[in-house]
Amino acid sequence: MGDSLLTEEVKSYIGRETGPGEPLVIEQGAIRKFIEAVEDENPIFYDAEYAKETWYGDVTIPPLFLLTNMKSGTALDFDILLKARRTRGEDEVEILEPVRVGDTISANTKIVDIYEKKGKSGSMMFILSETVYKNQFGRTVMISRANIIKHAV
Repeated sequence: MGDSLLTEEVKSYIGRETGPGEPLVIEQGAIRKFIEAVEDENPIFYDAEYAKETWYGDVTIPPLFLLTNMKSGTALDFDILLKARRTRGEDEVEILEPVRVGDTISANTKIVDIYEKKGKSGSMMFILSETVYKNQFGRTVMISRANIIKHAV
């Protein structure tokens, strides 16, 4: 098993956490740019009158906004992922509380598991992580679970 990607050093990442990352203040301009980029014109993201009549009660962020806008506190803080050809395998997002303009969000990621599979193109390592996003009041607003695939170099 000399060509295994799953070394003892790699296994040591299981259970590690990033610690809270740099907080992100939610701004309407950033939300607008995001919804234009992904071409999602759901009025819940920009129309206060419409949003007032929904469960959210006010304008909120698109569910994947935090996945792409957090500068730190995410799985990419782990050096195991920085120097690697990688693919995002799957994401699961659990929204627990609305995130609104003016909120300040921090993220903390934990490596839940790492395992290896061998395929036709060689070995691949699967890194499972869970990121907890909290608002300025310390309440968990979202949890994302990701499966990142690291390819053999």
